Amino acid sequence: MSKLAVIKRVLVLSFFFSLPTIVALLMSSSFTHTAWYYQTARSDHTLGLNYEFASHSWGVIKSNPMKDFNISFQEVEFDGPFGSTLRGWFVPAANGNSTLGVVAVHGAGLDRRGFLWLVPHLHKSNYNMLLFDCREHGVSSGSLKGFSFGIREHADIMSAVKFMKSSYSMRKVAVVATSQGAASTIVAASKDDNINAVWAENPFMSVDDLFDDLINGFLDAPPSWSDEEADAATHILITVGGWIPSWYRMYLKFVAITKIAYFAGETGVVNAIDCIHKLHQPLVLIHGTKDSLIPIRHSLKLFENAREPKQLWLADGCEHTAIYQKYPKEYAQRLTTFLRDSL
Repeated sequence: MSKLAVIKRVLVLSFFFSLPTIVALLMSSSFTHTAWYYQTARSDHTLGLNYEFASHSWGVIKSNPMKDFNISFQEVEFDGPFGSTLRGWFVPAANGNSTLGVVAVHGAGLDRRGFLWLVPHLHKSNYNMLLFDCREHGVSSGSLKGFSFGIREHADIMSAVKFMKSSYSMRKVAVVATSQGAASTIVAASKDDNINAVWAENPFMSVDDLFDDLINGFLDAPPSWSDEEADAATHILITVGGWIPSWYRMYLKFVAITKIAYFAGETGVVNAIDCIHKLHQPLVLIHGTKDSLIPIRHSLKLFENAREPKQLWLADGCEHTAIYQKYPKEYAQRLTTFLRDSL
């Protein structure tokens, strides 16, 4: 074979692989930089939280503990991984002598206000509470790299729990988390004995499984709410989704996960399903039966692989992160009972 023929084949193969890769890189951004992410994440923390943005699950509760509930709080910042700074709110318990704390962890692309509605319930039940922004979220350290589906965020949770115990002398700390935050918390708890209990709402079992659901779900049967909250790239994905072959979906997943891990500064991905068997802490998994973003099978598999003590609450008819909205009294009662028995 002549040198010219070899060069031609190399060029053809390069084009064949480079074009799909470029397209996959562009498409993958829609998974880590959603429309609501750009509305909440700040590259300049001095701008403060974006109070113009209100998630569909927040409703009118979107300001801070004082404005929404007349409950005092402190603005705090503390050291995060790799020299970063994490920022949030510390809400003291109604009884100033309490040494029990709860760290609340928001979902992907949101900020500390994801659990703002929980403040009055835990405050009157005498739990100190820390609501904070993970890196690349809210006003914590970040440069709009997007979220990383727990690859980066689990280390932020460990830093937040350490801060609660060291700065406020908390004897025991539970972590209450949702979605990405829930999966991240399971990973964090498998590594950190400072976490004394885990309440995980609609977690995913692995980044790989999640992307199977995200890619196939959005392309074949996008959730009813996706069109309202989608950015331009996601609209394109939804429009042409049915024509994208299975081999390219697998390649898109590979490119997306590789890109996320690279920007997260991690060489590998640690998944909840791989480490949940290590948890010795009391664990509650809750999941909406109608969750169209993270299907219920994720929590079922995680529960199957978890040690005792463990509990599972399957919330009938609930979409993603919408369990409290449908069952507010039961949610608050179950959570406070769990905290009372676990801390």
